[in-house]
Amino acid sequence: MHFQRYPFGLILSALAGALLAFWTLLNVQRFCERRAEEAARIAQAESAALRRSMAFQISSIERLANGHIQLTVTNAVDLVEIYATTAWHTSSVAVVTWTNDLDEVVTGTNKLWHSVSPPFNGIESDWVSLTSNLGTTNGVGIFVDTNMPAAGRIRIYTAAQRVDTDGDGISDGEEIFLHRTDPTDPTDFPVIPELEAALAEVNVLQLWYLSHLAGIDFDPSPESQNYAERIADLRRQIEQLLPHFLDTKANSGIVVEKDAY
Repeated sequence: MHFQRYPFGLILSALAGALLAFWTLLNVQRFCERRAEEAARIAQAESAALRRSMAFQISSIERLANGHIQLTVTNAVDLVEIYATTAWHTSSVAVVTWTNDLDEVVTGTNKLWHSVSPPFNGIESDWVSLTSNLGTTNGVGIFVDTNMPAAGRIRIYTAAQRVDTDGDGISDGEEIFLHRTDPTDPTDFPVIPELEAALAEVNVLQLWYLSHLAGIDFDPSPESQNYAERIADLRRQIEQLLPHFLDTKANSGIVVEKDAY
């Protein structure tokens, strides 16, 4: 039996960091797995439904009595995403004075709207997601836009079926309208602040220190744009490390690693 002395404080801190990173990555990975499972479920739809999806469209847009805008999509396979871009305006008041047929001086006001948004530029316009999980029944879905500010004088809508062609966990609609990335290329991956923040919680120096003590090569791939690859690499590193240290014993400030040979 071989006993090796390691500084207790450093290893305890690093191991705690590794465990926290492992927990964080598991939660992030579950998020990606759920998105991938959903994409796979949609991709496996029956061929008849897929053929029907070729006619997928926004079939009607109407203003309701309460001012809300109702969109109807037809020929959808499953969940639908709704995106919109808005032409924002500011207003000014013009005062007009004239004399009527009775020689009376009349003063009136007119509200004038002035666009402050750039001209519409197709996909390159500033699109936002209004919903990413609109349910459908027999291929028909209805979405009501209840947030139509007065300053949003013009709003253009589009819809996309929720599919993930390249399997990177980000829907085609998100990649096209929000991130300007290629939905068919898994290496062209958008930056998602929530996932970046979770990955930033992983203390790479702590993982490198534990790997050094355990004699394991530490070679993550943070330069990859694909979150699934980055998470898989870090998880593999952590899973290699944890069994090496979980059997350690603390005694008088010393961590003893037991290595039978």
